This record gives sequence, structure tokens and C-alpha cells, in this order.
Amino acid sequence: MPNKGTKIVLLGKRTTNGESLQMILTEVFPNSIPKEFIHAFSITLEDGEMINIPNEMLPAHIEIQKPVDILEKINIKNANVEVIECVLDLEKLKVFVTEHTDTILSKIFDNNG
Repeated sequence: MPNKGTKIVLLGKRTTNGESLQMILTEVFPNSIPKEFIHAFSITLEDGEMINIPNEMLPAHIEIQKPVDILEKINIKNANVEVIECVLDLEKLKVFVTEHTDTILSKIFDNNG
């Protein structure tokens, strides 16, 4: 299993309009990430070997606070993992947030002014 030094890095793939939406990653560090928002997922071992994990192998939700659980779910055992890198698809995230923000706020604020 990985040692205590394993770190998880969240990165964001730019949107088609060139926006980075980095504030999402710097201001909100999520506990869990749904699989559909993941663009790429890789693991770097202590010896420098990098393993790219196909999205179809990932669990429905990535639990950021539990790196050992992530590794078990993708069947990586007895490895000294240095870094787990998760690249988010910010375009998909932007669409989701835009659509659902309207729904949430419409329940709070009256559109009649």
C-alpha cells in the first residue's frame, strides 16, 4: 500500500473559451469528485513510473481524503505511490455549475424582482 507521503494533486483542463477556472481549485478543495468530471487520472510511483488510469476503471466518485481507497478500487496494491494526479474537465464542470446554480438560486430568489 502507499506510504503516508502520498499526495493528491488536482489540476484543471482549460475550457474551450480559454478560461482556466483556477479559482474553483484554489478556493474549493472537494472531498469527492464525480467520475464524469475527470479528464485524466494518473499515479506516479516512488521510482518515477507513471501509470495512466482509464476513466472506465475509476469508481463513480473519487474520495480525495482517502488515497488508499482510490488505489484499492482501481486494483493498485502494494505500490509505493508518490502522487495521485487528477485532471478535471473544467468545461463539463462549468456547464454543470451554470445549469444547477440557476436551479438552486431560483428557489431562493424571486425572479419577479
